[in-house]
Amino acid sequence: MFENPPSKNKPQQQAQVKTPATPSNMLYATNGVQSYTLEDKSIVSLRDGSSLELADDFMEGERRATLKGSGQFTVVHDEEHPFIIDVEGLEVYDIGTVFDITTHNDTVKVVVLEGAVELRRNGQVLAMEEGDSAFYLISDQLIKEFPTKEALDGITQVFEGATLQQVVDHLSKFFGVEIVIVDEAIKNKEIHIGFEDRELPEVLSILELIIDIKVRRVNNKIEIYEKE
Repeated sequence: MFENPPSKNKPQQQAQVKTPATPSNMLYATNGVQSYTLEDKSIVSLRDGSSLELADDFMEGERRATLKGSGQFTVVHDEEHPFIIDVEGLEVYDIGTVFDITTHNDTVKVVVLEGAVELRRNGQVLAMEEGDSAFYLISDQLIKEFPTKEALDGITQVFEGATLQQVVDHLSKFFGVEIVIVDEAIKNKEIHIGFEDRELPEVLSILELIIDIKVRRVNNKIEIYEKE
């Protein structure tokens, strides 16, 4: 179902012989990035620790596969046999393209490098073209498009001595998302950090690391708590 050039490293070849056989429709990356050429000549590059399971009827109807982790896909377009990646319940439909999928904690990020894709989930459909990026919140089953790079220029800002409440107010206004600090005790925490053209999920992840807070997404709202 796919072609994977044999390794030229002899010790690795010997180790592969000892590894139990895996189903022919399973692709893995267990030691760095691993690239595969599928039967339809599409190319899949899985990042370390990721896997891709091809449907049993991959070449007969829809070319459907399930991704665990992250990878890049260069797809040979075929209108009669659409190429569909299922990742954490989100469906990524190829419309002749090269795209990248990154899974991190509660977020799946999709970036279109060439062509176009559609993201689909529970009636939500987001059409994306070259240069577009979007994220899917797994727990909320919500698809949201990232701001353009031009728009992100405005988020470059250094917070020196600003309170967490002031930072949250800035982010909420800029990204158009309701962000609420639930625990009063942390509202006046001082922040000393700079964000350079960061997207909202990245900003929140950084804040979680540096000031011991917990971020929860509840429907279309983001709540911030003191870390226990």
